[in-house]
Amino acid sequence: MNDLIVNVQISDAMFFSKVEGYGSMIDDLSDFKHSFVGGKIYGLIGECGSGGWGLSSMLCGKDSARGCSVMVNGIQVSMSKMKEWGWYVGEGMEQSGRFYKEKSVIKQIRSGLKVTEKCDEDEIIKLFGLSDRQLGSKLSKLSFERWVASVAIGYAYDFRICFITLFSL
Repeated sequence: MNDLIVNVQISDAMFFSKVEGYGSMIDDLSDFKHSFVGGKIYGLIGECGSGGWGLSSMLCGKDSARGCSVMVNGIQVSMSKMKEWGWYVGEGMEQSGRFYKEKSVIKQIRSGLKVTEKCDEDEIIKLFGLSDRQLGSKLSKLSFERWVASVAIGYAYDFRICFITLFSL
C-alpha cells in the first residue's frame, strides 16, 4: 500500500452525510474526477453542500452514493474496503460490542496494535508526543489535543486515508 493511488470518478452523486458533532446535511457532487496519490496531502475546499463532506465520507467508507466509482491501484473497491483503510481525524474507534462505550485513548491505541502489531505503544506515545493526561482521557474530553490523539489511534490501526473536517467561522 506504499504506492497507493486512489482514483475517484463521480458523474452525479447526492450524499446524505452525517458529521459527528455537527449534524446531517445533503451534499451534491457532480462531474468530479481525481487521482489521490499516497503520501500527499490534499485539501477539499468549497461551500457547505458542494460535495466535500460526501467525498471524504465516501473515501473513508462512511457513506456511499450512486454514480460513484472508487478504484485503488486500478481495482474497483467497495465501501467496506475503504472503511478498512480510512477514518476521520477527531473520531476514534469507540464501538464496544452492542453498546456504545467510549474508550480512553490508550485503550484505543492498544486495540489497534492488537490488530496490526505495527509497533509497541511506547513508540506511538513518543512519536506523537502523547501525555499521560491525553492517554487516560476519552477523545470527547480533549480539546485541541484530540486531533493528535486521534491520528495516533489511526496510526495504531494502520489506516492509510484520513480526513479532517475544518469549519470556517
